[in-house]
Amino acid sequence: MKQITGVALSILASVSISVPVVHAEKTDSILIVGIQTGSVANASEEKIILANVTSATQTLEGYTLEYLSAKPADTTKASRVIRLQGSIAAGQRFILKAGAPADDPEMDQQFASTLAVAGGHVRLKHSASGKTIVLDTLGWGTAAAALQQAAVAPKPGELLQRRQDARGVFQNTSNNAADFATDTQTTDEVQEQDTVSMANLRITELLPDPISPATDAADEFIEIFNDASQAASLNGLKLMVGASSSATYLLEDVSVPAKGYVVLYSSDTKLALSNSGSKVQLATSIGSVISEVSYPKAQAGMSWSSDGSDWRWSTIPTPGDHNRWASTDATINASTSKSRVSSSVKKTTKKATSRATAKAASGAANDKRADDPNPPKPKVHPQIIAGAGGLAVLYGAYEYRQDLTAFLRKLRGDRKAG
Repeated sequence: MKQITGVALSILASVSISVPVVHAEKTDSILIVGIQTGSVANASEEKIILANVTSATQTLEGYTLEYLSAKPADTTKASRVIRLQGSIAAGQRFILKAGAPADDPEMDQQFASTLAVAGGHVRLKHSASGKTIVLDTLGWGTAAAALQQAAVAPKPGELLQRRQDARGVFQNTSNNAADFATDTQTTDEVQEQDTVSMANLRITELLPDPISPATDAADEFIEIFNDASQAASLNGLKLMVGASSSATYLLEDVSVPAKGYVVLYSSDTKLALSNSGSKVQLATSIGSVISEVSYPKAQAGMSWSSDGSDWRWSTIPTPGDHNRWASTDATINASTSKSRVSSSVKKTTKKATSRATAKAASGAANDKRADDPNPPKPKVHPQIIAGAGGLAVLYGAYEYRQDLTAFLRKLRGDRKAG
């Protein structure tokens, strides 16, 4: 997203709209997801956040943000108009800031401080072909023209943000009070409900290598089962494929019936399942894994299917239905399993043989030393010899103590006589 630093180009004051205005309750492309009316240190440090909720990059050509006071005399006339520039990548946010330095790395576009703390409105519009559509509106505090009911006014330093469920999907009921909360408020009830719903979703079948006339580009599939007693929405979730989850597909307008299946084909997802084996994950928009399966080298025309506790190859792919296996599948799966076990056994046997060879060589060396007719004489440590010598001297002194005493007396007497 290109950063825009020119305030003068992005702000127009007191602009009236001369083209027809069509009001839309909600948009499926870009949403207003947050505002900040000032920081604790500086009331001019404001923020407006947009989000692209689609799986494709959205250009901002023709888009404008309008600010209206809390109780405007004419809701068709804005106090400020910000012409948006650049684009928003799929699933990403676009942050506009006031009172921030031009090189702020978080900022995508700059605007002049204008948001009132007590209340006001921010409105997102798109103009094309002579028509202007109101895509989204956020009213807070004392706002009189909010969607149904105004959201709470954020305090300085607080961010008023659109609620998200545990999957990261933005709440959009066209009711500002219900859809927005400050970042100090809790949304545990909504998240808990969605967490329970997601716990019942799991991947149950894959077809990595369809056979002709089916093709990899169109007929590979990933099947998801909903084990709950009520339908589950997959909106905002994503499929990730590959050892490093490098290939992704964002799910939109997809739901799974209670105790039912949804099948996602490669013709729609553009995801390729490797024939050499890989990994498939169902995850939230922020990457938290809900269900995951790894599969070995693909068997042509066979699906990698779950029986609830284990995975096996099946010659009867059943997209959207209970998994089944033919009687011959047991032989195929046993062969695949035996091949993997055999490889493991070979590696283990090789290691064991190496250890046995080393042990045998060590034993042979010991036997050779035992049969040597002239084995080397053991060496005696010098300290042992010195100790033995000392003991011998002491023993001799004790044994001949009387003779030594007489000798010393005679020697002393001779010295006196001399």
